[in-house]
Amino acid sequence: MSSNKIKVVLIGNTKVGKTSIINQFLRKKSEEENTKLSGDKFEKELKIEYNSKVENLILEIWNSAGREEIKTVNTIFIKNAKIIIFVYDSTNAKSFNDLKQIWFPLVNKHLDLDFDKMIKCVCANKSDLYEDKEVQIEEGQNFKNEINADIFIETSAYDYESVEELFVNCGKCYLEKKNINKNDTYIEDKDVSKDKNKNLNNEMTQIKIEEVKISKEEGTLCECCKNCCIF
Repeated sequence: MSSNKIKVVLIGNTKVGKTSIINQFLRKKSEEENTKLSGDKFEKELKIEYNSKVENLILEIWNSAGREEIKTVNTIFIKNAKIIIFVYDSTNAKSFNDLKQIWFPLVNKHLDLDFDKMIKCVCANKSDLYEDKEVQIEEGQNFKNEINADIFIETSAYDYESVEELFVNCGKCYLEKKNINKNDTYIEDKDVSKDKNKNLNNEMTQIKIEEVKISKEEGTLCECCKNCCIF
């Protein structure tokens, strides 16, 4: 069983339920697994079946709670993250609009080119308050497509609905993208090797042609006709 430690960051307005989601996820199996708490950073072991084997992921979960001011969510907080979870409150349209207009551009700016390599998830929290919903599922799904995110999911930190599924799906997407990137690198290396061998063969062929040419130029004339043959 292999082990991977990956950084997961939850981003969004205050009171959308980021801390509650983390607490529910940590408490659910607290008697079975060791959970470490350190400020806004938490660690949770998650076992995922992938490609007929069990992958052991150590999720290093970073919570932006208390950092809702834009200036406090900086490159250092997001740096080296493998998974970004954009959380909004489905009963609060402003939290959704801020996600689109503030948080997503901010994260994209700090991560630059690395952003495309990350697992991105759009999480609509407080799904249990369906009567008070201000943001429809379709809007969240459309936002997921707009930013080319990997996952859209509805959760309820109140009754634990889909909370574990949120992290499990993110973990599976991480393993899948990691495997794809690994294969792409392998194929690229093979192509480079082929090109090198092709160039080497071309160079060897050219050398042989040059050797034959030189041999002919330095050849001797035959006795029967010194004016016609060179070999």
